[in-house]
Amino acid sequence: MGDILVRSLLLLLVVLYSVFWRVQADTLSARLDRANGGEIIPGITFAFAGKTVGGYPFQLDAVLSGVTFSHQVAEGETAWRTEKLALHALSYNLDRYIFEVTGLQSFERPPMKQGGVRRVIYATPAIARASAILNNGRLARFDMDLWEPQAKDATQGADPKRSLSADRAQLHLLARPDNTIDVAAQINNAHIGPGYAAANTELVLPLIDLRAKLTEGSAFDVLAAGKMSVADAAQAWRERMGALKISDLTLNWPDARAGLKGEVAIDQAGRASGRIEGDKVQNGKMPVKFGLTLLPPRGPERPKLGAGVSCPASMIERLMARVREKRLNSASPSPQRTARCNAARSSLKRPRISSTASRLLRKTSRHMVGSEAAMRVKSRKPLAEYLMTSLWVTFSRSAAVPTIL
Repeated sequence: MGDILVRSLLLLLVVLYSVFWRVQADTLSARLDRANGGEIIPGITFAFAGKTVGGYPFQLDAVLSGVTFSHQVAEGETAWRTEKLALHALSYNLDRYIFEVTGLQSFERPPMKQGGVRRVIYATPAIARASAILNNGRLARFDMDLWEPQAKDATQGADPKRSLSADRAQLHLLARPDNTIDVAAQINNAHIGPGYAAANTELVLPLIDLRAKLTEGSAFDVLAAGKMSVADAAQAWRERMGALKISDLTLNWPDARAGLKGEVAIDQAGRASGRIEGDKVQNGKMPVKFGLTLLPPRGPERPKLGAGVSCPASMIERLMARVREKRLNSASPSPQRTARCNAARSSLKRPRISSTASRLLRKTSRHMVGSEAAMRVKSRKPLAEYLMTSLWVTFSRSAAVPTIL
């Protein structure tokens, strides 16, 4: 009698849990159907062609085919299309999700000029996974991990040498209570095809490692809740004077390395500005100080600036002449001073001086504009193993969610 009672209770539990799983699966399926063809966040349209839901007994697995995420602007449509997108979650914890994509990934953007062809990038990663952790309905952490990604420019008439590849690429974002967002990114063994490289030869970067913080992170809270567009959130962040504070940017070339730190901000027109500086070490040589200055481009009404400086060469000449003239006129003029003053004034009429200064500025400012020779970097240890992108590991542990250092 006792055995029969125990078996009956176990059978009842199985039936009740099966009903619970079925309800959770149907709820997820209905949410996906409601989202199909509409905006998942303001400005971003989500659509798919087919859907299957499974994963019994402990998981919820939704596999979508023919998936498109698009954004429509005046210049045209920007879209990401993937052959298949899989969503995984635990049936008893819907605050953690894993996303996987397979097949060809295409990214389309409006043409550069009106009436031109749309710009298209094809990407085929061997493994592409992302994970998201929600806190009270808001995105608290996001991780993306790409293994052996390969991409090429598929725009009509594009140079076939315009290609990109890497062994692995990672991005990690974590919201902090102090109104900041931790950012960690790493690319291993990147190859930039000759079509993209300035020297028309393949550029190899064994390591790119970034550790930084986004200040004014609360500007993205409404976006994390899915109630604000990306453009509006970026605008709110700029208005709050948010910045990307880089604590360590490591770049490795085959024969050099460098470590940089600094701060980068975005102006109202979406242009980057700031200063990043550090040490450059060429193999077998002493470290050299260098920096990268990001200057937003000026409007067409302003004179063209020298690279990495705050005023053009012709203006420098005029300022120097004025200083010399002021010094010469500060005392009683003598024939010698009068001659030097006249020479200073006549220098404004010599175009060769201005052109020579411009050439000198262009040659000496290459470290400030990030030329290929200047951007060499220092090797670092790879990302710590606890920067997990797969939530399968998180699901299997009882410890708190690890943090990004």
